[in-house]
Amino acid sequence: MKRRRKSGQKQRKYASRFAALVIVASLGLLLFWPYIRTGFLKAFIPVGRGTPGFLEERTAGDALFTGGDTLLRAPIGGTIKFLVKDGDTVRVGDVIAEIGDKDAISAVQESLALARDNLEKFEEGTQGEFSRLARETQAAYESAVRSFFELQRVFACGDVRSLPEKERAFLTETNVLSDKRSRLMAIENERARLKGEVELLEKIASQSAVRVLAPVAGTFSSTVTDVEDKVRANDISQKDASELMVLAQKVRGSRTFSIQDGQKVKQGDPIGRIISGEKVSFFLPVKTEERPDIGLGKRILIEYEDGFTLNGVVTGIRDGKPPGYSVLSGEIQYVPVDRYTYAARISLISKRFNGILVPVESILEKDGQTGVLVVQKTYARFVPVEVLMVKGDRAVIKGISETDEIVLKAAKFLEGRRVR
Repeated sequence: MKRRRKSGQKQRKYASRFAALVIVASLGLLLFWPYIRTGFLKAFIPVGRGTPGFLEERTAGDALFTGGDTLLRAPIGGTIKFLVKDGDTVRVGDVIAEIGDKDAISAVQESLALARDNLEKFEEGTQGEFSRLARETQAAYESAVRSFFELQRVFACGDVRSLPEKERAFLTETNVLSDKRSRLMAIENERARLKGEVELLEKIASQSAVRVLAPVAGTFSSTVTDVEDKVRANDISQKDASELMVLAQKVRGSRTFSIQDGQKVKQGDPIGRIISGEKVSFFLPVKTEERPDIGLGKRILIEYEDGFTLNGVVTGIRDGKPPGYSVLSGEIQYVPVDRYTYAARISLISKRFNGILVPVESILEKDGQTGVLVVQKTYARFVPVEVLMVKGDRAVIKGISETDEIVLKAAKFLEGRRVR
């Protein structure tokens, strides 16, 4: 009996202790519940802010540049004397240098005689055609004018049946006139070129020394490279990616040198350049798998290794040259003289969007809209946004501010629920 009484006392003692422990635990849970809940939400529902920034699509490689400068060559051999300095701005016809030599005049006279002979032969060879085309062009012009007024008359009368026939007649007359004028202009342009050569050589022959005149306006530079002819080849636009990459490496490793006053030069030697920097073409070989999805006429940004940028436009895309490679070509309207180069490591930026950078996981779809869960006080609310670009695990969006807190790993069931 005593043993049974002691056992009951122990059980009541343990029960009272357990009840006290439950009461204490409940009070503790009640007191610390806000902190426990916050910790739980932070652990399983990450909340944060987006950051202002941008995403871009860029393709890097070694590019070649052509155009934008004119190479000057010695018209004869002799001793050179420069009349302008590096960095001087020159205009068309300005005297860049003089080359003196005892045989200079005779060499120029021979060249002048040849130029005059070429001009005379051309004029004799095209005189008959020119006269005939001049008569035919005048007749075609008069016929086109008559056809035009006839077309206007039919149109004004409302003669719908005759209108197509008159339109075809007028188009035919204008095409004939255009063809004849094009040929006339081609003859005259070639004659003007030959006559210009004669006049230039006549001017040179009148001087005691041969003068090198500026053929274009720009900035003079006496620095040239040992790959001038390779860079200026007319068929550079037809080279495939492998050829362009090899050439770019050669150009970047090429030797530069300057012609000095009093130096002896040979006929045809490069003696300097005039840099205008206008309408520079670029050629960028890349792997086809890395080629950006762009079309002709697309405006792009060209960034050099030091961060300097230029605006350009894509004018050509050639894939499979050779297989697995592509060549992107384009035009830069103007390159500053101090940045002008034949080859450089560049990045072609085809897309760049500024906005708020957020994880891709924070974006979700709801009722055909794209948005994020913005934390308003302690609850998640769906806010529509515009996704400008996605790259990897990040996206740049527009529609929220940098101070807005969002759910970094969004899920539809969290909308309207407490997340902090």
